[in-house]
Amino acid sequence: MEEENKTTFNFASALFNVRWLVFRKMYGWAILLSLISGGILFSTKMLCKNANVVFMIQISVSSIMILGLGIFGNTLYYNHVKSQVSKGYAEMLEYNPVDPVWSVLYSMLGSLLKMLSIPVLVFSSVSGEAIKNLSCLFETLIIAIVWAIDYRKFHPQESAEPITVTEESANNYLKKSNPTQMIAALCALVFISLIHVATTSSLKVLGKKVLNQLDAMSAKKDIESRIDDEMRKQLDEIDKLNKRILEKKKSGIVDESLEKDKEALVAKWAELAKYVKKKNSQKVPKKNNEPLGIEGEKLVK
Repeated sequence: MEEENKTTFNFASALFNVRWLVFRKMYGWAILLSLISGGILFSTKMLCKNANVVFMIQISVSSIMILGLGIFGNTLYYNHVKSQVSKGYAEMLEYNPVDPVWSVLYSMLGSLLKMLSIPVLVFSSVSGEAIKNLSCLFETLIIAIVWAIDYRKFHPQESAEPITVTEESANNYLKKSNPTQMIAALCALVFISLIHVATTSSLKVLGKKVLNQLDAMSAKKDIESRIDDEMRKQLDEIDKLNKRILEKKKSGIVDESLEKDKEALVAKWAELAKYVKKKNSQKVPKKNNEPLGIEGEKLVK
């Protein structure tokens, strides 16, 4: 039994990692791994600004946790069972070796907090990362509270003297688990994990689409603002040229160069006016909300 527990790969621990530790009531290991993984990721994001490096570190940490718990999960649980049996937990009538309720609730709360961080992360990376860090601390706090409740309830019933661990006592401890609860909890964890993956992927895709739309709207507004400013400047130049042409005519002088400059400005203004009407279906900007003059009114029409 001991050799089998030490060498067999545990797929449940590899797949559910911290959730599996909570389910098996190995709260200390759950808190330790949660803090270590969260601390590594938080310090990496604080010290490294390269997104690719941060992503690679995240993948590495996740892979190490998956493989580590898969390979050593049975060993950890075997030692946990021996420790619990030696303290008399196999003889406690009300004690359940597994925690199906809190493992599922912990999984649900963790998934909800992580999914909540994605929309915020789309619009504000600082706020999104803050929510992720807070969710990690909140999850750890939940495990600590559950551990404290379990400890306060059953610690006074522990055996004063260590009990010899035998094959029979270990089996009695394991048989205290309710098979129906275990199967229900496993199905719930699988379902929550699938929903979490699907929802997270959908939110990320939706977030990228929203960001692209916002960028497009921002670029469009920037172009519209530049066109508006350019058209107003051109109107100002046309007005100045009109005044100079009128002054010249009063003096009996006809300046063809001024007329050509005016025609060139009017042509440019007309091109921008057509662009505005065609692309944006907006009114052509007027100078200080005043009439555009004879040339401008003809172009608008």
